[in-house]
Amino acid sequence: MFKGKSVFFVSALFVSLLLMGCKSTGRINLGPDLPREETTRITFSEVLVVQEINDIRVYNEFYPRERSRENVVTLPAGEITMLFNLRAYVRRGQNLVVRVFDDDLVVIYNFEPGKRYSIGLYVESLGAAGFFLGHFKYSIGIWENANMRGRPARTWELGEWRG
Repeated sequence: MFKGKSVFFVSALFVSLLLMGCKSTGRINLGPDLPREETTRITFSEVLVVQEINDIRVYNEFYPRERSRENVVTLPAGEITMLFNLRAYVRRGQNLVVRVFDDDLVVIYNFEPGKRYSIGLYVESLGAAGFFLGHFKYSIGIWENANMRGRPARTWELGEWRG
């Protein structure tokens, strides 16, 4: 009897710890009364800490537990101004290559209605002799897809580093 309860307790503890470690995604609708064809959907990478959208403070809604997370936001389409902080660690395997922290970044972009976008950190090689010995540029990128695949449609360069 005791053995069965122990197995159940250990299993429940394992599942709880597993769920707590899962990546959390916020789903926020800032255009709830608009038809779908007048809105756009933007996935903000978890390395971006969004402060404001179109001069509206959104931090508390985006991060209710004050933890970085990916956010998927539905907004009215058109020109959108975003203010955020960047908190990224670029790694190769277990090794930290560079830490990228930048505050009060402003990005203005014209989002088309009915499209899905993603925003995040884009790292580009400028000539490498291996990942650690290369020359890299890092930028904020906007992709015209929800998962940051391929090259971004637009970038805002933040800096460079040499490894």
